[in-house]
Amino acid sequence: MLYPALARRDRPPAAPDPADAARVEIDGIALAGLSRAKTLLVVAEWPGEAPRAAELPLGAAELAIAPIEGFDPELGWLSVRGSAPRARFDAEAAPAQAWERAVAASRRALGHELVGVAEALLAIAVRHVVDRRQFGRAIGSFQTVQHRLADVRIAIAAARSALGAAAEDAAADGASAQGAGAGTGGAFASAAAKALAGRAALLASRHCPQLCGALGFSAEQGVYRYVRRAGSLDALLGGQAWLAAQIGEELLASRRVPRIGELRGT
Repeated sequence: MLYPALARRDRPPAAPDPADAARVEIDGIALAGLSRAKTLLVVAEWPGEAPRAAELPLGAAELAIAPIEGFDPELGWLSVRGSAPRARFDAEAAPAQAWERAVAASRRALGHELVGVAEALLAIAVRHVVDRRQFGRAIGSFQTVQHRLADVRIAIAAARSALGAAAEDAAADGASAQGAGAGTGGAFASAAAKALAGRAALLASRHCPQLCGALGFSAEQGVYRYVRRAGSLDALLGGQAWLAAQIGEELLASRRVPRIGELRGT
């Protein structure tokens, strides 16, 4: 499946070609492992219409595929650009809200990856501050160090809780929409969960390398790999800052706060 280019955030990766109404412009990101596939599922949008999908052969001359060698080259993402005949997309319209459900599910998956990155960074930092000693004491005993680690841990816990609530909301949304073809797969909750997961990963990327001192900026300790991964995963399907702004605009426009999950006593 083709993901939207980073600049398109949560919009489908294809849209009408302004210079040729009979063709569709494609600009997206394919994940690692595309070489094992024969076709590429591409979703296109048209103003005022439901998105439509088409399976395009990967060997098509109209598609230019190139590695993305930017911030995190180890991720293996590929840039896919080109065009395709609009007729390929006109065969059958996608079910109602299908794209919204796909984006919501992808954001939950990315959220879990971001939490994993944040936890890995936190584990490296904790191990370092326990082992490293200064003034005859482990630097993990200093209050400033503890506060930074606690901030990261709280952000991770908030993200995990939001991801769990988003999964429940998506399941409930799917159950209520069965047979009707509606439902957005817990879109609001999934966006909020990815925003919190991105915040946790980026907070860990800021605090944990600093707590590791000079080693945190060296190739030997490997912290930089997690920092790169956090930035890349956060940017896909809308970064945490953009998602927070979108959520804020939605709340102001609707003048209500949707309920995400339930508070449970323990």
